[in-house]
Amino acid sequence: MNRFYFILLLSVITTAASASIKKELQQVKTSLKTGKELDKAERIMNDVLAKPDNRKDVKTWLLLFDVIKKKYEQGNERLYLQQTADTVTMYNLTKKMCLTLESIDSVERVNANGNENKIKYRKKHAEELFTYKPNLFFGGTYFMSKMMYDKAFEFFSLYIDCAQTPIFTGYNILNTDPQLPRAAFYSVYCGYKLRKPELALRYLPLAEKDKERHEYLLQYLADVYLLQNDLERYMAVLKQGFQDYPTQTYFYTHLIEYYSKDNNWTSANTYVDQALAAMPEHLWLRVAKSTILLNLGQYDDCIALCDSIIAKNKEVPEVYLNAGLAYFNRAVEQEKTARTSRDLKKKVAASYRSALPYMEQYRRLAPKDESRWLLPLYNIYLNLNMGKEFEEMDRLMKATK
Repeated sequence: MNRFYFILLLSVITTAASASIKKELQQVKTSLKTGKELDKAERIMNDVLAKPDNRKDVKTWLLLFDVIKKKYEQGNERLYLQQTADTVTMYNLTKKMCLTLESIDSVERVNANGNENKIKYRKKHAEELFTYKPNLFFGGTYFMSKMMYDKAFEFFSLYIDCAQTPIFTGYNILNTDPQLPRAAFYSVYCGYKLRKPELALRYLPLAEKDKERHEYLLQYLADVYLLQNDLERYMAVLKQGFQDYPTQTYFYTHLIEYYSKDNNWTSANTYVDQALAAMPEHLWLRVAKSTILLNLGQYDDCIALCDSIIAKNKEVPEVYLNAGLAYFNRAVEQEKTARTSRDLKKKVAASYRSALPYMEQYRRLAPKDESRWLLPLYNIYLNLNMGKEFEEMDRLMKATK
């Protein structure tokens, strides 16, 4: 008896639920006819499709698509009449239509159980999706221009992915759509801006086909690999970029700075020389070269280069520092062997005297960079018996402790 009542109760509940859904679907159809309360109609359809059994019903999906399409057409009409239309909403509706058409095709494939002849709507929906698809790309560029990189990535990703969906079987979009590599490049850029390497690298092989933006692709990739702490790939990309674009600032500066921070001055010198071969008068490169020569202990070459830079530009602090330190370091090295030789002591004093004007000028140009001029000037004044100047440095030294 109890079992009978349970079955009866279940039947009543099922019937009531079915009647409720039919009533809701009728409301949706009414909204489609009147063009009113479409947001509510969309919510109803999403609720209906949230139930697993309903997701297998193509007609239910078709009704959802009709609702979204109606909203899209109303928005287009407002644009045509030069009335207010929400750009973000229009692009989001495009995205919804594309996803819904793909869902319909997916449900049809499952229901067809491998029989392509039973897939009723593919041809029509492929044609329809093909007309909407460009707006996914434009949506991506729109959100990118607004610095909404997460949204932009979603649109570029859908634009790329839908080219490979079964609904476009026979279209060969991967080989015929010239915008795909560009969309992939933009997806790399969005992932880079979001600091999410997994997104930046998702469509990398396709992005590499965008030859027009290849230079910038390599820059973003280098930063992404550095974010991953993948120094091997980071350096490989920098070297490729420098080889392909030897005058592009990003590549040679990052290579030289990397090797300089690693105290690999020989490698830094190799790349600065290659860059200077292409741009012999480039100021940054010439200054970098003087720093490298200083650290390689090639003091004469460093001083000569600094003097040649100063002759053309007297306001570059770094070259005064490098020339001053070249003389200073030479004095320190000479001092180690000068204790028993009067002649060598004279050379030490001469080196300190030569360092003096460069270091003082560096102090004038970079007064806040005390950590770089204080100790050298302290030692120079001490060794040249410049009491007043030494006392000033001594006070500054004590103040920093």
